Amino acid sequence: MKFTSFLMLVLVFSGVTFAQDAPSPGLTIGPGDLLNVDVFDVPELKQEIRVSDTGDAQFSLLGKIHIADLTVEQAETLVAAQLRERQLVVAPQVSLIVREYATQGVAVTGEVRKPGIYQALGPRSLLQLISEAGGLTEIASPKITIKRRSGQVETVLAKQMNTAVVDLTLHPGDSVLVLRAGIAYIVGDVTRSGGYVMQDEGELSIAQLVALSGGLLPTASSSNAKLVRKDGDGYEEIEVNLRKILHGKAPDFALKADDIVFIPNSILKTAGTRLQNITQMTAGAAIYTQLN
Repeated sequence: MKFTSFLMLVLVFSGVTFAQDAPSPGLTIGPGDLLNVDVFDVPELKQEIRVSDTGDAQFSLLGKIHIADLTVEQAETLVAAQLRERQLVVAPQVSLIVREYATQGVAVTGEVRKPGIYQALGPRSLLQLISEAGGLTEIASPKITIKRRSGQVETVLAKQMNTAVVDLTLHPGDSVLVLRAGIAYIVGDVTRSGGYVMQDEGELSIAQLVALSGGLLPTASSSNAKLVRKDGDGYEEIEVNLRKILHGKAPDFALKADDIVFIPNSILKTAGTRLQNITQMTAGAAIYTQLN
């Protein structure tokens, strides 16, 4: 499925409300979580505990126990083992419930229509969360960054959200960042000057940019094209014989984000147009996507 087709799918489903899943048995306890602990037939050990910033919990009779990064089942087993080893309860049946996660939502930020924190008392799919956030914007990068609660960072392609290629399940405390896609500009003697979003996995060649712009005008001097590229704090100007590239006599090449391709007019001999004037042409330029 092409990215653009998938983007339309996301927008179509942007109004759908998904049912909230139950907490995942594999979800781990973290700092700040609020726990309800109960030991069957031992009411004295029933308590409510807040996990400290260091991941420790202060249990009645047992004292401080480190339970961060354990699942609920693992924490129940650990507490039961401590009660047996200290001969406090012969055959303890421990029940532990996470009443409140420190971060009960998943933050979805960047190029989505409704950035914010979305409730996730249990696991949510990336597709569900992006849809709930209104879908991706037209200038969204095809690459989506996921930061797990554990600190692990993953990058996935938007077109993979509806596949089993990668693990796309998110949990409370995770965050999703959708960056802005790169934009390449073409100005001068073309049918439609402006900025074009680099949506095809972030790649766009100079020949593709010309095609997206509707092609050259009859008055274009394609052999005297210029590529203006950011170079540190300034700009670098590169002469490009676009005529040879379009006729297969020179290799096509990939553009970088914020590149500007200038096509001069052969009649006016505007090949001498100053770099400053070329960069000013992009100010306020219309931004187009492959959906237009």
